[in-house]
Amino acid sequence: MFEKNLGQTNTETRFLARMPNYTIFLGASGATIAFQHRQPVPGSSTESNVSPRAVHLRLLGASGASAVVGENPLEAQTNYFVGSDPAQWHPNIPAYAGVRYSRIYKDVDLVYYGSNGNLEYDFVLRPGATPRAIRFAIEGADSARLEPSGELLISTSDSRMQLKKPVAYQTINGQRSEVPSDFQQLSASEFGLAVGAYDPRYELTINPVLLSSTYVGGSDDEGIFGIAFDEQRNLYIAGETSSVNFPTRHPLQPQVGATTTPLCLSSIPRAKN
Repeated sequence: MFEKNLGQTNTETRFLARMPNYTIFLGASGATIAFQHRQPVPGSSTESNVSPRAVHLRLLGASGASAVVGENPLEAQTNYFVGSDPAQWHPNIPAYAGVRYSRIYKDVDLVYYGSNGNLEYDFVLRPGATPRAIRFAIEGADSARLEPSGELLISTSDSRMQLKKPVAYQTINGQRSEVPSDFQQLSASEFGLAVGAYDPRYELTINPVLLSSTYVGGSDDEGIFGIAFDEQRNLYIAGETSSVNFPTRHPLQPQVGATTTPLCLSSIPRAKN
């Protein structure tokens, strides 16, 4: 769910999306991912949130004049009632299922949307567009490296995320045709996209699949008692959580109890780590 920025965050942000462990801010120059992490409270068994560590994926050579609009409006709205001054409140903020940057590069649109609780995005190239024009820099990370699998691993001192190997395809006469594609490292912190042969008369979509944190959790406390995989590489977690936004599928108890932390048995599809 992408909130339109109507004053609830910094002026550089056009839209934002809040995930269990991080917040994504979409600005004119790219996306900023702020990871929320916890540390033990001295002398206590509890944890507290500390300032997030931010990583910025800055689009190089992109058009700063690109129109940024929400797509597929949702019924949900967000309200911010912070402090006692109503003039500082931000009610009825609209939400969208996706955000489109029109012509972020020449004849290229960039579309963000959600998939299975994670961020997914497409570069949509019209006929005549050049894939080599798409370049980005990773700022604020301790390291960024390409894995042998083709994934781009981005690490900070306390968080880690992956840009999965891009998938490129064309739809021609109703048939989807895959196009070879990979990340291309241009310097220590700059990357581009390498795309194989394709038909330039048709639209090309390049999808780096998912941007995801490698940690599982919610905004409150968890206790994990057991983890297992099945033959299809689905991940199963047994434990308890008081986070109403803990990512689950078919949990034993789907809602947090009134006074007790629920026992949670959840499955997360096709985990690889």
